[in-house]
Amino acid sequence: MNRNEQKILVFFAGLWSAIEVSLGTILSLSKIPFRGLLLASIGCFFIVSFRYIVDKPRVSIYLASIVAVVKLIFSLGAGGFNSAVAIFLEGLIAEIIFSVLKANLISSSLVGGGVVLYPFFHSLVTQTLIFGVDIFRIYNKIIGEIQLLFGKTSKFTIFELIIIFALIYFLVGCVVGLLSFYFAKKVVKPILEPKTDNESG
Repeated sequence: MNRNEQKILVFFAGLWSAIEVSLGTILSLSKIPFRGLLLASIGCFFIVSFRYIVDKPRVSIYLASIVAVVKLIFSLGAGGFNSAVAIFLEGLIAEIIFSVLKANLISSSLVGGGVVLYPFFHSLVTQTLIFGVDIFRIYNKIIGEIQLLFGKTSKFTIFELIIIFALIYFLVGCVVGLLSFYFAKKVVKPILEPKTDNESG
């Protein structure tokens, strides 16, 4: 990366890190549901936007690694290690997809789906190890209550429940990836490009 791209990396990493350390820590301590979905969506925005502006090999890993280290340092005791690992793996997922498809609309959508889907499987494994399969019965009961509100009495199996949640996470991620791509294209890059041109001249 050249000097201007390094400055952009610092800007994105700093802003994402600030959100992770502040909002991420608050959400981790509050234990509210679907916090992983929200934080992964935010991470997806930064990863996709940065890769669109600086479309070079390994930059997604660079960005995620910096944020992961900052998260690990400043969020100890609030799920810092797990969050740092998740952030790094999200960057790795994005890097693999972008390396194959480059930064475009389709790859951004797939990156969004993969990045946002990861916390679901991470949570699935973690909760199963801690609470056992009973956690799925709790989720099944919640879905059952929602169904009753719409006059339906059929129950989902545990497998069907996992598929439904996975699809929801993936589709939300795809939408976030698309929006991030367009936002980077229409808003972020036009703002940063004049600075890049002036400094390079």
